[in-house]
Amino acid sequence: MDVCLKSNEPHKKAFIMPTKEQRQIERFPLELKSQISFLGEEKQEVMMLLTKDVCSGGAFFKTKYTLPLGTKVEIELLLSSVTFKKRQSKENTLIKLSGLVHRIDENGMAILFEKEYNILQLIT
Repeated sequence: MDVCLKSNEPHKKAFIMPTKEQRQIERFPLELKSQISFLGEEKQEVMMLLTKDVCSGGAFFKTKYTLPLGTKVEIELLLSSVTFKKRQSKENTLIKLSGLVHRIDENGMAILFEKEYNILQLIT
């Protein structure tokens, strides 16, 4: 069950209210190959993951090994021509961006994207 905190007045306590899906950005069920880089205890670490779903504001990454909330990450998402049924094309697209771990659960972690990003065409 999703919950949200709601309080219109600062002096009143927030209460938990069950809600329906309230996302304003459409999510797409895409399994994209992804590389997540983050600063570990002593060095830069890398995780190779698949997304469960993606929207313009973030993505959910399937993993048993989640990062702590608030962890800053660098992300590379590979958009394969096969993903979009363009089997004759040999072009792939790499999207590079940053984000923050926003939510974790038993299936993985949600990462919110920052606004800056780079898109690169890869020809194989």
